[in-house]
Amino acid sequence: MHRLIQYSLYPATMAASVYSAYLMLYIHQLPLYSIMAPLTAAFVLVGVMERVMPYRAKWNTPQQDLMTDATYIGINLALREAANVGFKLGLIAALASLGFSNASLNIWPTEWHPLLQLVLALLALDFFEYWFHRSSHKFGFLWRFHAIHHSPKRLYFFNAARFHFVDWLALAAIDVIVIMALGADVTLVALAVVFIQTHGLFQHGNVDVKLGFLNYLLSGPELHRWHHSKLIEESDTNFGNNVIVWDLLFGTWFLPKDRHVGVLGLFNPDYPTSFWGQLKAAFAKRAIDKPSDFYENEANYLSQLANANRAELSDL
Repeated sequence: MHRLIQYSLYPATMAASVYSAYLMLYIHQLPLYSIMAPLTAAFVLVGVMERVMPYRAKWNTPQQDLMTDATYIGINLALREAANVGFKLGLIAALASLGFSNASLNIWPTEWHPLLQLVLALLALDFFEYWFHRSSHKFGFLWRFHAIHHSPKRLYFFNAARFHFVDWLALAAIDVIVIMALGADVTLVALAVVFIQTHGLFQHGNVDVKLGFLNYLLSGPELHRWHHSKLIEESDTNFGNNVIVWDLLFGTWFLPKDRHVGVLGLFNPDYPTSFWGQLKAAFAKRAIDKPSDFYENEANYLSQLANANRAELSDL
């Protein structure tokens, strides 16, 4: 039974969330906010399954992060959603005034079934988000903001929303420009939101699920855990936010079969753990989080990392 749940929980939940949203939006013509129903159900389910079937039991214990993540989900998420409307509408208006509108670049295949359109939308969005994400790991200015997302020392569904608002605004701009350029409608965007948010809960969720062949299609939890590894060679992989095909094509797909991910987080031992401290940290002088900033030499770094990994994996 455990093995059956491991392989079926993710695809079954994703299918139920997306298809229920499709029925509400396209068949019953319910308002866009109706998508909160499947999202709420997925939020509760993943939260419960973390306790019933955790990937790593110690990740269910708070590590001075619960209040910070609650703030991101509460205050920051609320502010972000308010900015979401104003920012995206303002960007749409600005682009439209320049003649960049759905009417002028209407190349989206609206005659396709909405679920097929969703697949195309995820591939298109993730292509641009992949390169932005990869750049955020390479360039110091972008990393300052993205480092917040890599600051947790454990993964659980509550920290899926841990992003600096600058990082989020850049992603929102990419999404708006791509969707407008292709000419997709707002209902499809809402359908995509259901997929992306439900997928994000699993991606960060401390649930012992396995995706099997889906690891070659989607950027699920088994892949994303390695992206949060403290070891740079492991975290500079699996940049796809939703699909993983671009990582496969560009050589950044990573999923070792013979071991588990070790410690997570940043090298900086003094990186703030509070919400406001992390927002301000992006404007600090130190831009790059690398071993040489905090260890005397590579041997010292590797020794301490090995010890930390042994402690992290001791209960597996």
